[in-house]
Amino acid sequence: MTKKRRTLLFRISLIMFILAAPAVVLYSQGYRFDFQEKRVVQTGAFYFKVLPNNSEISINGEFEKETSGLNGSALVNNFLPKTYEVKIEKDGYYSWQKNLEIMKKQVTEAKNIVLFPENKKFELLGQNISNFWVTEKGIITLELKDKTWELKLFEPKKDIKSHLIDEKDIYLRGADFISLELSKNPKEVYLNIGIKEQEKRFILSFDKFPPTITEEKNILLPENVLDSDGNYYLNNLGYILEKNSLSKVNENPFPISKETKYELNIFSDHFFLKENKSLHLFEKDSETFKKIFENVNEMKISPSSKNLAVVNGSELWILALKENIGQPKRKAEEKIFLTRFSEKIDNLFWLNDNYLIFAFKEKIKIAEIDNRDKINIVDIDELLSSKIFWDQSSKKLYALSENNLYYIENLLP
Repeated sequence: MTKKRRTLLFRISLIMFILAAPAVVLYSQGYRFDFQEKRVVQTGAFYFKVLPNNSEISINGEFEKETSGLNGSALVNNFLPKTYEVKIEKDGYYSWQKNLEIMKKQVTEAKNIVLFPENKKFELLGQNISNFWVTEKGIITLELKDKTWELKLFEPKKDIKSHLIDEKDIYLRGADFISLELSKNPKEVYLNIGIKEQEKRFILSFDKFPPTITEEKNILLPENVLDSDGNYYLNNLGYILEKNSLSKVNENPFPISKETKYELNIFSDHFFLKENKSLHLFEKDSETFKKIFENVNEMKISPSSKNLAVVNGSELWILALKENIGQPKRKAEEKIFLTRFSEKIDNLFWLNDNYLIFAFKEKIKIAEIDNRDKINIVDIDELLSSKIFWDQSSKKLYALSENNLYYIENLLP
């Protein structure tokens, strides 16, 4: 090769390097050419964290990668700024799908994804049961036979079922069971019983054998108390007072109406006042109550106390009690609409901090609270359910259907 040809090749190579170098640098920094926009833009990424591990991630119908087998996470890079259809799936589980937007130089996160097992079936726990209550000690069941009632205690860990009390234990001529209320003490409950056309209240203690039952003495509250929650009470002048110091929470009284039912609830230092079915939230800045929902059937605080789930008629809402700086971002006291059904929702529970479980018609449903795009909802094994209960401690779901008590365990991967 002659010197002249070598010089020419060197110059050509140098020119190509000079032209290519910026493109290589831009590519390494995440820049791509957007053929739709006809310009160079900086890309973004997705970050997922999924249960169970080794789940498959597809974006716009194309497989990208599996989540980690150690912690279920995955980072997927170099996406142009626009909206993508994301699908995460694993054999034997319901898939998760959502349209998520990529912003330039940002990571779009979905870190609380749970894939729930398909074909999960209920197992029979007991028969001839009219109602049940889950306590730390075990499951209390109400059983009816020959027009009489009996309460039994089932301890799943020991696989023991024992007699607690029946109507003859209270009154030989018979007593009507009205209701049972759980106590803060896991080894006792309150019973409301009808005897000779009078309603009486008893404390049933089952920490020792045989169980003991004592009639509760009437605790006379001040005449002006409308409702109480722990260390605070609402009086008939519309003030919420601290029980010991009698200091006022609200300087501006809430307008009280006669023959109206009031209910005071305190969640994570937030004061809620329910007036019939209308729910009001106390705003500390203005010292007044603001109506936030009109037709509240049920409300439950999340395990971390960050969110309040509210059944508002046939609608499901979340009220953020604390600011969430993660994704999706939420301000404190922000209302988030999740979904609407044709009929009312029953028996609402938090499955964990990011999923709700509830009964609707003849189905039991699980719904996420990430309201970016549509929320993912899955159905559990169908039952003619009259009552469900999610036990946070044992991670078991109980359901009462046609006087049979069922349960599912290992619902969370």
